[in-house]
Amino acid sequence: MKKKIHFYHILFLFLLLTFSILFIHQDHFYHTRIIAISWSKKDFDANHHYGVYVYTGNMQSGQIEIKAKIYCDDKFFSHNLGVIGVSDFNSNDINFSDVVARWGVINWKPNGVYIGSKDSSYFISDKVLKDL
Repeated sequence: MKKKIHFYHILFLFLLLTFSILFIHQDHFYHTRIIAISWSKKDFDANHHYGVYVYTGNMQSGQIEIKAKIYCDDKFFSHNLGVIGVSDFNSNDINFSDVVARWGVINWKPNGVYIGSKDSSYFISDKVLKDL
């Protein structure tokens, strides 16, 4: 009886390890890639410290979704902004250098935060950030 249980444990661990390796190795299983992370300075808001996390999402009809989340350190929560833009996707993979060039810039200004380059920019006002 012990040999049978031991065999099933080994088989389970082998299958778990195999699927874990395949999951990590295959990019089409893992869609999230970090594009940019930036934290606000205290001169933006003396009372709060905000963070913006920009990442890729799912592929939709030949384009990859660009998503963002906002973090606030004093409340320890995140607010999902959802899809803030799209970028091209070829048959093999994401053109990641183009994605970073278009969406990897995060500028904190007194009136809010700008995500992305001038061609593809997303703005979040300071009022929206403070209401989160």
